Parts: sequence; C-alpha cells; structure tokens
Amino acid sequence: MFSFLYTALLLLLFAQIFRGVAFGNIFEGLNFDAAGWHGSLLGLLNPCGLLTGVLFVLLFLQPGAVWLKLKTSGGVAERLAAIAGNVWYAVLAALLGVKFFARAGRYFAAFISSCLTIMTVVALIFVPIVIAYQLWIYRIFREEMGGEDIYAQEEQPAATGKETGPSQPKPHGISPV
Repeated sequence: MFSFLYTALLLLLFAQIFRGVAFGNIFEGLNFDAAGWHGSLLGLLNPCGLLTGVLFVLLFLQPGAVWLKLKTSGGVAERLAAIAGNVWYAVLAALLGVKFFARAGRYFAAFISSCLTIMTVVALIFVPIVIAYQLWIYRIFREEMGGEDIYAQEEQPAATGKETGPSQPKPHGISPV
C-alpha cells in the first residue's frame, strides 16, 4: 500500500542531496567573473558536488538515528544504534572523496567579504530561531514512546461523539486539533 508520505520523504531526500551538491560546488569554487557565472546546471553534478550531497545525507542520518534510538526500545533501538555507529565510516569515506575531488586554489570564491557579511547577518537572525525550534520540539517529544503506545493508538475505536469506555492516553505532548 502506497502512502503519500513517501512522496514527501523522497522530496526531502532529494532536496538534501541537492543542498549538498550546492555546498560542494561552493566549497570547490565556482567560475565567476564580472560577466557572471560560466557553467551549466548539469556541470554542477560533478563528483565533488555529488559526494558532498551524499555527505550531507549521511550527516543528517546519524543524529536522526541517534534521536530515534533514544525514543524507541527493543529491536528497533538496537538496529538504530548499529546504524548510528556505522554511519561514521561512510561519513569518513565521503569526506575523503570530497577532499580528493575538491580542486585546491579555488576556495577563495566563497570568501568574498560581502558574502561573509551577508552570511553573518543571516546567521544572527536564523540561528536563534533554529535553536528555539529545536528546544520546542525537544520539549514536545521528551518522553520515550514504546511499541505498546503505538499499538494502543491503533486499537482505539472511531470517534462517534460518545465515550464507550475508559479514555485512552493521549500521545506524548500532542493535543488533538
């Protein structure tokens, strides 16, 4: 059975890969002059950019696996602990590949003073917002959720407006809309 959630997850995965490709090309250096950028969209899909895209996915996979390991128990938690522990080998391989493919001497393109000023202003605005969001999410999902909690929610009867038995506990930190 296909869930439409898979489409959203695939879009997020591809967005993360393309974000990594963009950063990889910035790290490598882009061919700019007074006339603008000299290149093509397909030219950005070079080995350094693609490896940086894979690196970004791996760097987001590791803390996600650790977070889910902390919030689950049993066999799922054990598999996630193994993933979180082993993903560092893939991160190291991707980092070595990026280092190998990055061309030395082109890093200066990313460090123009006006770019650094813009990046500083953006960081000063958005880093506190991201930290506040992370604290809020942590507060909502601070309790562990086991398999019995998930199965208890699936067994609840459909809402008819009448109470048919004892009320079921609400999911951790989430109130009904």
